[in-house]
Amino acid sequence: MAVLWSLVWGALFLKDKLVALVAALAVFSHFIADWPVHNNDLAIYPHSELHLGWGLWGRLGTVSWILEGFFALTLVAYSWRAQAKRGVSMLWPSVLIAALFVSLSPWLSPMKAVATLAEPAAHLVHGILVTIGFIVPGLLLTWLVRRSERRSSVGS
Repeated sequence: MAVLWSLVWGALFLKDKLVALVAALAVFSHFIADWPVHNNDLAIYPHSELHLGWGLWGRLGTVSWILEGFFALTLVAYSWRAQAKRGVSMLWPSVLIAALFVSLSPWLSPMKAVATLAEPAAHLVHGILVTIGFIVPGLLLTWLVRRSERRSSVGS
């Protein structure tokens, strides 16, 4: 499924073949990056008996959340520096990322409440929240960065 989703995402950018390739590889890289941390729950295809994952989340517990925070902080710092050269402020995208990081902490995550629901509600709500969690922050970050880029081009 990771290959299929990678191809679907890349196809959205077919006007520029290089951008399409980079977009598809970025999506697939998420699957590769998830492999070490997921707890043997990455299905090869829908309803697959075979699942992948080395389980670092389960073995590291809260430390895995802290490590993801350092990774996110590294990416935010890189983005901040790269965009500053263009005169683009990354303040609000960084605030959003920090808020998302805190809300997904082991103590505040809404998934803790979802896990207490009876089946099939737990799986359905979990799926809905994960879907929203991938789409809404991406759209919001895109909007915030574009707004910042517009403001910097007006100011120059």
